Parts: sequence; structure tokens; C-alpha cells
Amino acid sequence: MATPPRKTGSAPLGNTTSTYGAHAHQRNLSRDRIAEDMAAFNNAGGEIEVLGNTPFRPKISPVKRAAANSKALTSAKPS
Repeated sequence: MATPPRKTGSAPLGNTTSTYGAHAHQRNLSRDRIAEDMAAFNNAGGEIEVLGNTPFRPKISPVKRAAANSKALTSAKPS
């Protein structure tokens, strides 16, 4: 005879209404607070400067990266 699965004290994460409700309520509070803060900022004459995308380093192809790594390894002199 097979043993029935063991029951745990909690439901799977995300399936309980209390957990979901708490997170949804917190999200709504955050959205409301951000909307109020943005309205106050705009009413005070605040302006937002939108900047472009500035990558931290240029994208290097894998071939160029391998060549640069091998060059760095061969040029390094042991001390």
C-alpha cells in the first residue's frame, strides 16, 4: 500500500490570497507614493533630464577579446 503524501502547514508560494494580497497592497502603496512625489516635484517646477544609454565598456567580439587576452599574456614578463 502506498503512503499518502505528507501534508505541510503552508500552501505553495504565490497561491495564498493573504500573501498575494499583501504584496499587491504594498505595490499599490508604492505606486501611489511615487505618483504623489512626482506630482509634488512637477508642481515645484522640477525637471527631469533624460540621459541616453552609456555603456560601461565597448562591446568586443569574442575573437578580438581572445586576441587581446593572448597579447596581454605574451607581453607580461615574469618578475
